Amino acid sequence: MTRIVIAFLFLALAASWSSSIPVQTADQRAIARAVTRGRDYLKTQQTQQGTWNTMGRMLGETALVGLALLETGETPDSKVIQNAAEQVRALSPANGSTYEVTLAILFLDRLGESRDRALIRNLGERLSQGQCGDGSWSYGVPRDEESPVRRIRAAGGDNSNTQFAALGSWVARRHEVNMDATLRQVDQYFRGSIDANQGGWGYHRSGGSTPAMTCAGLIALATHQGTQPQLRANREGRPRNGAANGQAGDAGVRPAPRNDPVVKDALAYLARVLQQDQAAGRGALASDLYFCWSLERVGMIYGLQRIGDVDWYDWGAEQIVGMQGADGSWQTRYRGGVDTSFALLFLSKSNVAKDLTSVFSGQANLSSGDSIDSLKDRVANARNRQMAGDAVAGVQAARSEKEQLALIQQLRDEKGAANSDALAELIGTLSGDLRRAAQQALAERFERMTPRTLAAKLLAEDAETRTAAAKAAARKQARELVPNLIECLVDQDETVANTAHAALRELTKQDFGPTDTDSVVERFVAKKRWQTWWESQ
Repeated sequence: MTRIVIAFLFLALAASWSSSIPVQTADQRAIARAVTRGRDYLKTQQTQQGTWNTMGRMLGETALVGLALLETGETPDSKVIQNAAEQVRALSPANGSTYEVTLAILFLDRLGESRDRALIRNLGERLSQGQCGDGSWSYGVPRDEESPVRRIRAAGGDNSNTQFAALGSWVARRHEVNMDATLRQVDQYFRGSIDANQGGWGYHRSGGSTPAMTCAGLIALATHQGTQPQLRANREGRPRNGAANGQAGDAGVRPAPRNDPVVKDALAYLARVLQQDQAAGRGALASDLYFCWSLERVGMIYGLQRIGDVDWYDWGAEQIVGMQGADGSWQTRYRGGVDTSFALLFLSKSNVAKDLTSVFSGQANLSSGDSIDSLKDRVANARNRQMAGDAVAGVQAARSEKEQLALIQQLRDEKGAANSDALAELIGTLSGDLRRAAQQALAERFERMTPRTLAAKLLAEDAETRTAAAKAAARKQARELVPNLIECLVDQDETVANTAHAALRELTKQDFGPTDTDSVVERFVAKKRWQTWWESQ
């Protein structure tokens, strides 16, 4: 229990928590009043030095409260925020807590002052250095005065620390810190530790599912998914690959994350526990405000109005407003500054990863960390998309299948990346012989490419491109692409994964699975078998 207290604000045992606090119906006016009262309470608790420190973790609580105040309307230039910012800047270098370093990143990023960019980069690099060997995080990361090559390498961490560090890593990317490999390890960690029985995660790697830690897993998975180029393809709001790459819903076409089987299973688990809590009417889950903020971040990052049949915001807001104390605070599990911040972040629908949400919605915006080269690449990509769109329109407007086939063959033979993009997009709009002809044309086009180019195509924007690249790798006998194909065994698209498996069998004359009917966990086990064999070669 002592360790949980030391962690102060982040451990969740929502499944066993109960409360007798009465639940009241909340409307928008009641929510607005609750937010105002909560913000006023927090401001009265600030020390003369500019900090909050009710639980012995001054940096983390100050950053958390500062973030909550900014998200609920406090202006960045106000005295209360500026005093807090000075303390966060002063306390950050000597602090080695995963939670507190992460919250400092979130607060300073939200504050938005250019002078903090170097500090945010430093904090992000220290987060990366503190990652455990299995991809998780424990309680400690290197302090600033420690050697930059020293890594805090616990045998393994916990899922609460890990989700915070993953979110901090995502935010640090905005400030030109390369965290992609770090987030890839996080993704592998969570995919390799899911609870096969319930579909979520517990506090430790081998624990059963709990609501808060299932939210932690979903948040961490999202940070890696957001780095993947195939999720940044659909800028115009239309599917690049037919129904396979999206699904109809209350926000239009959804990109790949919502179709990820691990994400779907975890959301299904959350839906069950929310529905059970709602039916019981006890408000047990909402009493854990740590869980509520975790749930709110999942809802905002993934762009969900409902989880299952439950409107997660109405469910939480109705109960949270009823739990507010007479002094404007919330104190259901942790002390006032922490619980009150969690409640305000939920009620205000805070989103510390708006850029991640925009990636998932297909409406990604330029980030503050974009370089001139990245902007040039975006211009070139936009031109290619226009050319590809024109080519697709030409095929679709053709008067006969014979003319369409001739245009497909022309796209196969002519130079230019736009022709590959056009073929990939066409496949999702065609059927029958024409669809197969377009798939064959794209694979043949890729056969002319170097292994290095094919390796990039295996990470491409859409599933048809990745599938064609896997086929081409086998046909070219590009054995150097075996490691890349092994990674594709756990691709979110089943066709890509199966094609990569077939390519591996062709290239190596070996077969370590998976089968077409294997579960997600079994696919990761098969991937590990392939990796072990390949390393032995």
